[in-house]
Parts: sequence; structure tokens; C-alpha cells
Amino acid sequence: MNLREINRINDDISTFVGILVNSILIWLILHVRIDGMKKYNRILLQTCVVDVYLTIATFIVKPIILVDEGAEYFLMNGLFRKATPFAGQIFFQIWTFALIFNITSVPVATIFRYRVLCLNQEFSLFDQLRYLGVSVISTVIFCVIIFSTYFFASEEDLLKAESLEFLADDDGRDSLVVYVHVIWLTVITFGSYSIIIWCNIKVYSYMKEYEAGCPVHADGKVDKKLAQAALSTVSSGGCPSKHGSVYVSECPSSGAVAIKKDEIDPLNAMPPPNQRPAPDQPFLLSTRREKSTIPKAQSETGETWEYPSPQMFWNAMLRKGWRWQEDQLTETDMENIIRIHNANNEEAWKEVLKWENLLHPECDCPRLKSFKGDAKNISPRARFRSWLGYGLPFDRHDWIVDRCGQKDVRYIIDYYDGGAVDPQSKLFTVLDVRPAMTDAQNIWDRMVVSYWRFKYETLGLTPKLPIPPTEEHQS
Repeated sequence: MNLREINRINDDISTFVGILVNSILIWLILHVRIDGMKKYNRILLQTCVVDVYLTIATFIVKPIILVDEGAEYFLMNGLFRKATPFAGQIFFQIWTFALIFNITSVPVATIFRYRVLCLNQEFSLFDQLRYLGVSVISTVIFCVIIFSTYFFASEEDLLKAESLEFLADDDGRDSLVVYVHVIWLTVITFGSYSIIIWCNIKVYSYMKEYEAGCPVHADGKVDKKLAQAALSTVSSGGCPSKHGSVYVSECPSSGAVAIKKDEIDPLNAMPPPNQRPAPDQPFLLSTRREKSTIPKAQSETGETWEYPSPQMFWNAMLRKGWRWQEDQLTETDMENIIRIHNANNEEAWKEVLKWENLLHPECDCPRLKSFKGDAKNISPRARFRSWLGYGLPFDRHDWIVDRCGQKDVRYIIDYYDGGAVDPQSKLFTVLDVRPAMTDAQNIWDRMVVSYWRFKYETLGLTPKLPIPPTEEHQS
């Protein structure tokens, strides 16, 4: 086996791995359902597409560059290795463009992060294309210089070089165009990495300042803690309990009373509700339970699910070992817990209805059959996203939705921290809601939605909406 064969095998393996990994990344990017992360789709797709281009160009050309006694030689070891010298140079330029563009396009991604994170500015598709245009122009200039260096360097160039002693090589012969090539390559490389380093330093400094000063206000800290307490659950009840600095939930519950296993409600994996005030409770709490807008599958009269009361939250916290003296919660805090919990669950139900109404309009009234929290069970999707640098969800719910008696559909809901609690809507989570891939229909539904998102959100195409009826149409 000679060096050419080793080169071909190495490039073939690299191409297979590169295409496979980038295909997986593109699939994951297109399947993002978290609104707060969708703004990163285009810039992540850019990186993947540029990398795929370089991988394919390398597979076709399979370049071999040799240096012998001061002379550099280019050999094409790919599909068109028997092509004429001029055609070989064209293919070489295609690969060179892919290689250099892979370098010059990286600053666009770092500029995007700097503008979005540090400056809180929009980074539109036009902005992205504008910056990529600069990358393309600088890369094309480099390719033109390379082409002239390898193909059109003439004796006249050598004579000009010999007349400049500071450009002469050991043998007194060198081409001026080679130095232009080296200078431009240096400018491109130094400029690209300078932008990358500067933007990353700015982003790193900003994130350190953000972590040190967030939340800035004391009220913001309380709201944030309550928000995590309200939704970081192991059931649907949303009653917080403290484990070190982590809040989890098991609500409705019966305070510190031992619960028998046969008393657990299979619909919400919870014991019977306890509305009795605790012995050392410093103030009375409301026992009123608010009705949700979520239809209950077990009801034939249109009944909806009920949210837990402030008293039920309090009892659940005590049952899990919480001491109210440590946090000094007030009646207002408990009311905020309820509002936060209820608002975010209503938002989750809206996301479920989007799936159902878009893909299965034949069922005009899907209903929630049962639900449970499963915060410790990280979904494969969330786990893989964490490997890519995203944070893990602080909670997960599994909801069973009755699709008008046709079938039961399990929805997975991952709750991500979306920042400070909105004082008006009481929302602070970023939701990733999707049907579990448990059967062919659910898998197909997710593929359809992924296609729509790529078409309308990534490509920016406008969906064709039905034309409202007019008098002319009706007549």
C-alpha cells in the first residue's frame, strides 16, 4: 500500500465521519423547539454547512501538497486525478476556497454571539449574509493569488523578484507573487483569529459579570427561587421542597403525615390533598384551588384540572423537610408560587394544543388524562443538547393526552430556565414540548414539524394562508 492509497483511505474515513456528525447536528438544530434557542439556528447551520462543503471538496480533490528542495507541488488524488493541469488547478481552487472560507466564516459566528449576548442586538439574515460576503471576498482574493502563483507565474515574475535582493531565496530566485500570497494569507489568518479572540474575550467577560451580578435586586432573587420551586417538580402539583439549594416538589401532599402506597392517585402520582394548617404555621394560607383551562379526560361534563392551593404547597414543603424560618416566606410569596406554577403549566398546555391542532384537527378537544413529573429522568434529546453546551432542563413532565378517544399520546415537556420571572405573565421558562417517539405516528409528526420549521423559520419562507371569503367568492 503506497502513500496515495493511504491518503485516499484517510480522506474516505474522514468524509464518512464528517458527513455523519454534521448530519446529526443539522437534524438536532432543525428540531429545536425552545423559542429562546431558535435564534441560534441560522448561525449553527452556517457552521455545519461550511464544514460539509469542506468535507465534500476534500473527498473529491483529495489534495496532496509536497515540498521538495524549495519547490512546492500540488497533486490531486481524488476522482479527477487524471484531469488536465488546468482542470486540476480549478479543482484545487475549489478545495482551497473551502479551506480558507472555513477559517474566514468563523468570525461571523463569534460576532453573532457578541452582538446577541453582550449588546442584546438583533442579528438578521441580512447581517449574516453581509458579514459572510466579506469572508467570501477575502477568500476569493486569496484563491486568485494562489491560482496565479501555481499556474500563471512566469519568467518575468522571477526576473522581477531577482532584482529585489530582500526577496531573493538561497539560490537567488524567487517569485514576487509568492510573497503576495504569503502576506494575504497572514492578513486573513491574523484578522480572523483576532476577531475570534476579541469577541470571545468580550463574551466571557460579560458572562462572568452576569453571573456575579444576577439577579441584581433582592426581589429578583426571591422571585427566581420561587419560580424554580414552583416548577422544579417530581409531580404535577408544583409544591416546592428544599434539598440544599435545590427545590423539588410533591404536591398535593398530606404535610408530614405518612402516606400509604395505596392512597396515591394514579392520575397525578400524588397522595390526597391536605388543606390543614401546620401546627407552627406563622400565618393562615388560602385553601382555594384555582381551576385550570386544561380539560380533564375522566370528566364527561367538561370539568378541568384544579391547581393546588397555597396551603397545599406549604404542607408539601414541610413534608419534604423544609423549615419556613430559613427563607422567611410570606403570604405574598406563596401566592406568587401559585401564580408562577399555574401560568407556566397553562403555557405548556398551549404548546400541546399547537401540536394537536396543526397535525390532528379532526380532534377538536384533546384532554389531559394523566401526568407526572420526572425531573431526574433526563431525556436523550436534552442530554445530547447538554453535550453541545446547552444547559440541562431543571424539570421534566410527562403528560398523557387523550386524543378524542382515538389514542393516548405521551408528551414530554422539558422546562429550561429562561431568565427573570416576567412580572406580568409570571412566565420564566423556555419550554421544549414534543410527543414522545413511542410509535410511527409520533415520529412522523415530529418529522413534519421539523420540515415546517426548516421551511418557515430557518429559510424564512412565508406560509400560504387561506384566502378569506369575499362577496365575489361567495357569489
